[in-house]
Amino acid sequence: MDLKQDSEPQLQAWLQGEGGPQPEAFQPLSGLLLTLEADGTYREVAEQPVPISWYDEEGVLEAEARPFSGTWQESGGKLWLLTADSTSPTLRYDDGDTQVADALSLVGGHLLRSMSTVTDGLYLDRILLRYAR
Repeated sequence: MDLKQDSEPQLQAWLQGEGGPQPEAFQPLSGLLLTLEADGTYREVAEQPVPISWYDEEGVLEAEARPFSGTWQESGGKLWLLTADSTSPTLRYDDGDTQVADALSLVGGHLLRSMSTVTDGLYLDRILLRYAR
């Protein structure tokens, strides 16, 4: 994504899951379980090491899934995964340099998870996961 001089609206759109390429196909992986509870909490566990790029609870890019738990909140037709340290209704992590938004939406009958990240206001990354029931 090319950033223009006044990039704040573009960065916010990116964190909301807008723009960027969409995958044509997903690589099958197994071993990660995400459970959403009616009380607004979620938990996530790895039944085995899952080799996929992943932004952990502290916004660090890891080479395998680092599950965590927290609360979810609905906004704009998406469920936003938050942690105990979240200070925004849509950002899972924000230390001033790195922002991570973690959203769930239904796409084509599948649960799609989008981890959208902005680092230093310049570097954009997105990790997409599609969950099966």
